Amino acid sequence: MLTSFRTVSILVTLGAVVVLAAPRAHAQSLLQGCQRTVFTWSTSELDPDTGVQRTIMAGSPGFPVVAECGSSTISADRLEHASNTLVATGNVLIQQPGMRISADRAELSLITQLGIFDGAHGFLRVGDQPLAGQPLGTQKTDMEFYAERIEKVGARSYKLTNGRFTACAQAAPRWQFTMTGGTITLDKHALMRNAVLHVKNVPIFYLPFIYYPIDSGDRATGFLMPSYGASTIRGSSVSNAFFWALGRSQDVTFFHDWFTRAGQGAGAEYRIVSAPGSGGNLRFYLIDEKERVEENGLISPARRSFDMNGDVNQTLGGSFRLVGRLNYFSDVATQQRYDQNVYDLSNRSRAINMTVTGNVSRARLTATTEIRDYFYGADEGQRQGRLPQVNLTLPDRPVGRSPIYFGAFGDVAYLLRQDDLNQPDTNFNLWRFDAAPRVRVPVSTLSFLTATTTASWRVTRWFDSRDPATGLKRPEAILRSLFEVRTDVVGPTVARVFQTPDNGYAERFKHLIEPFVSFQWFSPFERREEVIQIDGVDSLVGGSMQVTYGVTNRVLARRRMGASASAVRDILSVGVRQTYYTDLLAAAFDSQYSSATATPSPFSPLRLNVDVRPADGLTGQFVTDIDPTFKTPRQFSASATVNRERLQVSGSWSKRRVIDGLPGWDDPAFATHYLSASTSVNARNNRAGAGYSFNYDVQNARITQQRISGYYNAQCCGITMEYQTISFGSGGFITIPEDRRFGISFSLAGLASFSNPFGSFGR
Repeated sequence: MLTSFRTVSILVTLGAVVVLAAPRAHAQSLLQGCQRTVFTWSTSELDPDTGVQRTIMAGSPGFPVVAECGSSTISADRLEHASNTLVATGNVLIQQPGMRISADRAELSLITQLGIFDGAHGFLRVGDQPLAGQPLGTQKTDMEFYAERIEKVGARSYKLTNGRFTACAQAAPRWQFTMTGGTITLDKHALMRNAVLHVKNVPIFYLPFIYYPIDSGDRATGFLMPSYGASTIRGSSVSNAFFWALGRSQDVTFFHDWFTRAGQGAGAEYRIVSAPGSGGNLRFYLIDEKERVEENGLISPARRSFDMNGDVNQTLGGSFRLVGRLNYFSDVATQQRYDQNVYDLSNRSRAINMTVTGNVSRARLTATTEIRDYFYGADEGQRQGRLPQVNLTLPDRPVGRSPIYFGAFGDVAYLLRQDDLNQPDTNFNLWRFDAAPRVRVPVSTLSFLTATTTASWRVTRWFDSRDPATGLKRPEAILRSLFEVRTDVVGPTVARVFQTPDNGYAERFKHLIEPFVSFQWFSPFERREEVIQIDGVDSLVGGSMQVTYGVTNRVLARRRMGASASAVRDILSVGVRQTYYTDLLAAAFDSQYSSATATPSPFSPLRLNVDVRPADGLTGQFVTDIDPTFKTPRQFSASATVNRERLQVSGSWSKRRVIDGLPGWDDPAFATHYLSASTSVNARNNRAGAGYSFNYDVQNARITQQRISGYYNAQCCGITMEYQTISFGSGGFITIPEDRRFGISFSLAGLASFSNPFGSFGR
């Protein structure tokens, strides 16, 4: 549509050419700015009605009047010129590279450049090649347009009567837009009345009025095309939006959604790009749900809720940068009811995070503000965060010319912890100061054996504490002074190289065996039970030592990458690690392991980790934890990806087992077993493609989510369809209702896409 409107501008401009009469045998450059004019005969006469002298120029059968001006050519059977008015009649034709326009009649003022064109019909080339990687609106072709009358009413404004346009160059176009009238202001907007979209001459939808932006930079203020959708929960839906271009680097979109079952929603999104690498966005959405009866017969009450999402990444001058993330909602049940993907549907947390980082001379300064709420019911939840936390770190540097390195850090924070948002007495917010100078000494720097010892003195002060008798917060400060000594040893490393010049996969392989061991000791601290536990700093166990040991097997391959030089690739890594604790309490709070020791054992789970990367775009990973007491795996997780030019496949598997007699692992209610996969494939030049994904709850034999999509792009239009089902079942903290969503989107070459933003295509 945008391109066809610009074609009208070219038509009117070229129509202002005045062709003076001259014999065809004497083609001349009689028109200023034109190389030559060609005609058969001309005459001048007095108009009997107006008494004005007029010049008539005409051609002969097969030889019209022709004027060549620059790269443009205008021809007609007859041209009349009188009182600065030009009238062209009979087979009016205007051509220039990429454009061809014809009209029955044209009348123009040579002074005001205004005029009227009757029966205008033309073609315009709007693109050369498809846009790679885009599933909608990718096919570029010729734009064809027609209007019974086009009036130029301003310098860049035109009025159309009974017009149509399409990007399909067929006798019966696959799609076209028709309108009874409209006004177009080039590079700004178009107002169309009684617009109808036809597909194969069948009217699809009607709009009594459209205000459409047609800015040359694809950023203009105006109403966007309406969208339609369908969902089991929301019902049928209609969305309208208004786009406001505030400038080259910022804009805001206002939108309104209407749902037949759910009610109404409205919101706005603001975006800004302030500099290369700096920008942000903020989206606010309010939904006003009406009371309705669910499929199970229960009544869902009317309620109003909102959500906000945003990101910011902004340079602040010097070396400082602000990074922030906002994901906040007022009602967790509403949030999970209307989200589109499995992660958001099962997510039970909302968070606000802002971080400022930068260098102050040698030191690194970091200031963080974070609030995170975790919900374990529709109205119940807990809170953690920092409001704020300021950290200053001095990186390790050598002391003079000695092999000793010195560094330090210190931070002060107001920490947030509320175990129940509905119970004020569960508020454990407090101020904390934490600092530690450290000394690091490399004991060995051999190529096959490295050893480093680090010693630090960590001073921590909590301005409030926990009463061991009542478990409540009390205004009594605690000071902890911990000495920490840590030694890390890697090696001795054993390596062997295998020369394989005729292998076909790699020129040679290298196998590395890297054992490692780490010793960590903390000085005693007797008041740990009085410390309010919020993060890892609070959970350090004084008077304990832990030893972490393991071995890593690595296989490297030197491969030739096409015509370029060969490169070394880490194709396989297998690691085993475990930790021994002198204090059983330290085993329960070790953050290295996602599943802490559940039985009185001085050993952590045995962690097995396998990573494989045999080629670009092909990766795999496997992780398991083996219980030290029962000698059996507690849980498994595995994932793999294949990423090729026209094929993408990914899958993951996880299982949390039931182990009889192991506290925390012997309850079948906490056992989980999930399988998920996704795949997408597209044809060459992105002409067609399809995708499928699913999430399967193996434990309950239920598909929790699956999506099927496909698209096809023809010469001048395309279609995309997607179907999604969601079924989490009942139970757990929050019941997510079952939903079925279907979406269909049409793309029109060179014009726009009409998509469904509510169902499977996302809100």
